[in-house]
Amino acid sequence: MANTNILKTEIEEALIQSFVNKYTGVRILDLSTREKIYVFQGTEPDLVGVNSENLTLYLGEITTSGYLGQRH
Repeated sequence: MANTNILKTEIEEALIQSFVNKYTGVRILDLSTREKIYVFQGTEPDLVGVNSENLTLYLGEITTSGYLGQRH
């Protein structure tokens, strides 16, 4: 099984940062102190971002469960 702590703390954060670097103008919203947002049948998104310039809201689900494969 994959080490889920590493997946959550390192790989997920790196994927979010990669998204921000690719799509300039995106500001990631920190929803940790507010009501949780649930979409897709009760799933909380891993990434919520907004681009104020083009009025775009981004919701992202990062699936890392199989990233390291079954042998780790």
